[in-house]
Amino acid sequence: LIVHEVDAQPFLSVGRLPQGYLLRAHPIADFIVAEDGRAVSVTPAPNVPPEVVNEAFERQVLPGIQQLVGAPTLHASAVATDAGTIAFVGGSGAGKSTLAAYLSSSWPLVADDYLPLTIDGEDVIASSSSIWVRVHDATTLGGHGDVKPPIGRSSAGKSMVTLPSDSSARSLRAIYAI
Repeated sequence: LIVHEVDAQPFLSVGRLPQGYLLRAHPIADFIVAEDGRAVSVTPAPNVPPEVVNEAFERQVLPGIQQLVGAPTLHASAVATDAGTIAFVGGSGAGKSTLAAYLSSSWPLVADDYLPLTIDGEDVIASSSSIWVRVHDATTLGGHGDVKPPIGRSSAGKSMVTLPSDSSARSLRAIYAI
């Protein structure tokens, strides 16, 4: 059993089971992922709203499933430009989400936290994984006409903010480390 912590509190536990893997998003839900990554069963904790369970699945479980089935992913936020997708990588709290949110006033959001990739010959294709970002201070996004008010609180006290997004897969044109 591997336990990941944030601020000395359990955040995600991962363990091996005979039928696959257990991912426990503390204190939200247990996800049992089949050995091949093609099936997931969910047991939400009592009184946890479905949107919170969905966020845990999208942020904590789905990236692991992508890797399990052999699809590479980046811990990144990204926007879609006319030339292709531009991604921002860096450690937690480095500003990836804030930068992507700020740039979404000019270019649609593609991803926040994880960016699924596929290889197509010599091209790397980036797929969408999010229509919202998690930022510490949503008021810094006030210049966006299309920004909807925060839709809730997420882990680490961040606000979830829906932004203009693009779900089409595009060539990955640049990766910036911040």
